[in-house]
Amino acid sequence: MADYGCYPLWWASSDKTGDIEPETMPLSQETITRLLTALERAKARTLKPQSINELRQELGIDAKEEGSR
Repeated sequence: MADYGCYPLWWASSDKTGDIEPETMPLSQETITRLLTALERAKARTLKPQSINELRQELGIDAKEEGSR
């Protein structure tokens, strides 16, 4: 699974870091399209990053209740 905002390819070597743009690899256009499609599908099934207030609202936690514990 790729990190947020990253391509689903990364270096396996300890001397290189970061993700790899599929277009820079010797891959067919079909493979590149499949990788990017899989990434979009995974992102659609993943929870979006939330602010603490959005998370509290989603969980039904009142900020006043939380402070009184």
